[in-house]
Amino acid sequence: NTVALMDLTKEWFGPDSIAARIGHLRGTLGGLNGSTFLTTGTVGTVHADLAKDSLKGESGSDWFFADTTAGLTKDILSDLAEVLDEI
Repeated sequence: NTVALMDLTKEWFGPDSIAARIGHLRGTLGGLNGSTFLTTGTVGTVHADLAKDSLKGESGSDWFFADTTAGLTKDILSDLAEVLDEI
C-alpha cells in the first residue's frame, strides 16, 4: 500500500519529537500520517514473521518492533534502552 507507506514516512520524518511521532504512529490523532497507524496484536498492522532477526540502532533514538518472547525465533536486539512494542 504505497499511500499508507507515504503517510508513515511523512510522520516518521516530521518535525515533532520522537515521542510525539511514535504516539501518532501508534494511534494518537494529530500526526502527518492521517489515519494510518502501526499497531501490534491479533488485529494489528505489524506481525511477527517467525524468523530470528537481529536489530541494532544507531546514535539517537530508535523504535523497534521485535519478538522478545523466548523461543527459537526470539529477535536479537542490541543498543536497546527500552522495549516499547512487542509483536
